[in-house]
Amino acid sequence: METSTTDPILNKNFKYLFKFYFIIIIIVGFTSENEFKCTHPIYCQGNLLKTIQLSRIFSDSKTFVDMPLLEKPDVILKAFEEIPEKASNEELKNFISKYFGTRGTEIVAVEPKDWKMEIKLLKEVKDENLKEWVQFLNIKWKTLARSFNNESCGRDCYSSLWVPYPFIVAGGRFREYYYWDSYFIIEGLLLSEMYETSKGMIKNFFYLIDEYGMIPNAGRIYYLNRSQPPLLTLMVYRYYEETNDLDFLKDSIPYLEKEYSFWNKYRLVYLDEGIRTNLNYYNVDNEDPRPESYFEDILTADKYTCEKEKVRVFKNLASAAESGWDFSSRWFKDAFELSSINTENIIPVDLNSILYKVEITLSKIFSITNNHLKQHFYKHKAILRYKSMKKYLWNEEQAIWNDYLIKEKKQNTNLYISNILPSWAGINNLSKEQVDKLLDTLTPLLKYKGGTPTSMLSTGEQWDFPNAWSPLEYLLIKSLENLNYPKAWDFAKIVSKKWIENNYCTWKKTGYMFEKYDVNIVGKPGTGGEYLVQHGFGWTSAVVLYLIQNYGLDLKMIKCL
Repeated sequence: METSTTDPILNKNFKYLFKFYFIIIIIVGFTSENEFKCTHPIYCQGNLLKTIQLSRIFSDSKTFVDMPLLEKPDVILKAFEEIPEKASNEELKNFISKYFGTRGTEIVAVEPKDWKMEIKLLKEVKDENLKEWVQFLNIKWKTLARSFNNESCGRDCYSSLWVPYPFIVAGGRFREYYYWDSYFIIEGLLLSEMYETSKGMIKNFFYLIDEYGMIPNAGRIYYLNRSQPPLLTLMVYRYYEETNDLDFLKDSIPYLEKEYSFWNKYRLVYLDEGIRTNLNYYNVDNEDPRPESYFEDILTADKYTCEKEKVRVFKNLASAAESGWDFSSRWFKDAFELSSINTENIIPVDLNSILYKVEITLSKIFSITNNHLKQHFYKHKAILRYKSMKKYLWNEEQAIWNDYLIKEKKQNTNLYISNILPSWAGINNLSKEQVDKLLDTLTPLLKYKGGTPTSMLSTGEQWDFPNAWSPLEYLLIKSLENLNYPKAWDFAKIVSKKWIENNYCTWKKTGYMFEKYDVNIVGKPGTGGEYLVQHGFGWTSAVVLYLIQNYGLDLKMIKCL
């Protein structure tokens, strides 16, 4: 990527236009980060939430905060005040039974209007076993499609964030839409020719930006204080590539800019020496346990006696959850100790790769829509980000990009799939020698028969060894492709084949698609983390469809053991 420009439009008085326009885009629509909080007196804070979650009536903390209310919140709170302070679990169960409904009843299964049995991909696949699997994956969208039911006693009576169009859920305990999941899910929906569903999911995110000024982590009010990797612009452009819907692309622009503004107002990095970088990080304004992981967060923070340290843990747990990697040794001071979590001290490679690609894509969008000032503005923002990434994240010795530890002023040199994501984003100005060195650095990740592990550290966390995840396999493969080098292409083919085969054999063995897989054993779901491994699973199905389309049309499926 070039790091300078000679465009006369950009050069003429640009420094003044740039400063003015940058100020405008980061302040529109925002007053204080405190607006990005949930204040619901039952689902997000208060003694009722604390009492139920610490009672361990439910082994999964998410269960309680997903249950709809059968009365208005003030009625329930008044009834709770009448319960003895040290009520038994039996008394609490009776209270819950009287005032809370079955989780998920505000969201109902829906038949997608644009779903069809015969998709183009089915006709292109040659192997009959593979064809059967593609048919299953295509049908799976029908089982994961949801819409909102009637509002019962009003939106205060459930934790879901209402949206106007049907959506695809992740699956399992995840009964709501998730932000970064949807990027990969839409890739799969487009391969299943479900353009209306894809467009509706994107428009749901526009609605959320209108309502809340950002896109929450997922469709629950207890996620309102955090987002997830900012992939909306890339969803919109991907949809445009498939449909050529120029009117929709034009209509999307205000939402895309507003989301970009959120990240540059609330997640911009300032280094200790007072220097404002052109880089971003995950840094959620949070002082409490996450409602959906209340007990787990209390347990983690209880390793400290100081209240200030407990608050630090809560803040950093929420910040890591915003990354989507909840949790990984990437975020820890001590790689094997969750309570040492320190997300706010880290400039992540993947987030900045995503935002670089967002800036490049916004520049393309403004070129298509003939707004050349903004076209050059976003190109210049990408150039500035690239320079900062090169300064802080690039590691010449490894020929790879590493997370940067702000206070320590050094890189985290442990190996993670995220280290190669600048290549996915389009930063591919490496020499042949650097590409060879980069591939040598990655080689330890590529030796497992079940896929590519997220890291080489076995910590018990779900975003570490031996787990592999579909979104990261997808991004790794796209990164290798973008290196545009024969050995990298060979690596991409190997990674794709392993991932297809592991997903296929696990499906043949269990009948399910899982959220994560164990790279040591073909046919085994992943483990670790705060909850049992979940099946469904939206982004897993989507990535498999993508890989079959791009690497598996002539593949003959193995006989699974």
